[in-house]
Amino acid sequence: MKIVMLISSFYPLMGGAEVQVRRLSNHLIKKGHQVTIVTRWHEGLKTRENIDEIEIIRLKVSKNSKIAPLIYLYKSLVYIGKNKKNIDILHSHSLRSTALSAAFGKLLFNIPAISKIAGGGNELGCEAKRLYHQNIVGKARINFLTHYLDAYISISKAIKKDLQEINVPTHKIKFIPNGINIDLKSKNSDDKPLELLEVESRKNLFLFAGRFEKIKGLDVLLQAWKNTSPEFKDNNQLILLGEGKMDIQPFLNDPSILLIGRVDNVSSYMKYSDFFLLPSRYEGISNALLEAVVHKLYVIATPVGGTTDIIDESKGMIIEKENATKLSEGLHLASKLKDEQRKETTDSAFSYVKEYYDFLNVTKEYEKLYSNLINKKL
Repeated sequence: MKIVMLISSFYPLMGGAEVQVRRLSNHLIKKGHQVTIVTRWHEGLKTRENIDEIEIIRLKVSKNSKIAPLIYLYKSLVYIGKNKKNIDILHSHSLRSTALSAAFGKLLFNIPAISKIAGGGNELGCEAKRLYHQNIVGKARINFLTHYLDAYISISKAIKKDLQEINVPTHKIKFIPNGINIDLKSKNSDDKPLELLEVESRKNLFLFAGRFEKIKGLDVLLQAWKNTSPEFKDNNQLILLGEGKMDIQPFLNDPSILLIGRVDNVSSYMKYSDFFLLPSRYEGISNALLEAVVHKLYVIATPVGGTTDIIDESKGMIIEKENATKLSEGLHLASKLKDEQRKETTDSAFSYVKEYYDFLNVTKEYEKLYSNLINKKL
């Protein structure tokens, strides 16, 4: 099959969606399919290149954020039109201009088109639900997409529910979660990061990896950590990976908090950590969460979005969101768990993710969907 992935940004600009697209593309190529990424051009990047057998087309758009989506829509449709005989599937990875490109590709050239609903949401719901209720234009946009797209890809039960609430027909909602390479841990043989060498080996390492933004609940975590006892801080270390707009400087006088910042090798830090913290106010499905489970870290998370599809009380610890007091109590409890208790919990989470989130299985689900849509077209 010849698949065109539509996404606003791509490698080397890597967020959660970009990571998933690259991993899925790699798996599809290994199965003998052709994958082309049609994305936006950014300063310093080539307009065309081939990485890991993935063909990447970068379209130049305006720096004006209001005009840029329209230019991407136009240029991507020109590309699709010129190459329509060599495209079997259009696969968008958000509901921005990429989804419109996929829907118009179906309308104009009768190419099967789908759009994934990943994160892009908040406490009000996923991006589709928020757009639908935003204003009359947003509602019209969702109705147009729903009419012409062959399927929405829901990565969590919460997103599926959101789509049903805005009248998306059930047959157009396909549940395919984000994937993870289960052999990730065995492939990672990196030495212990230098920053962690400075932490006393007797200490438990609690890891946060994500954007420093309110949606990720880092403010709640820092307050919860501040509320812990001196004894707890003497025996435990909080490791912060990431960057963002949130001002965390007032908390960094605490020696039990270690700010490392943005890193490309998150797995290297997970390999030597004990606990993973996900205090988010909203999540689609966190790539970092999946990696943490594969590394068999004990997960402490809030019951939001797709997190609850993976973590329950048998697979980690669930803490009420935006509750620093409860989170502080949870940190104390987790630090006192016996090794066998942690192992039982992390093994349970790992087994579940291996069964339902292994990229080998996720790829098969996409292949099945692609084939069904192509055969339906024929």
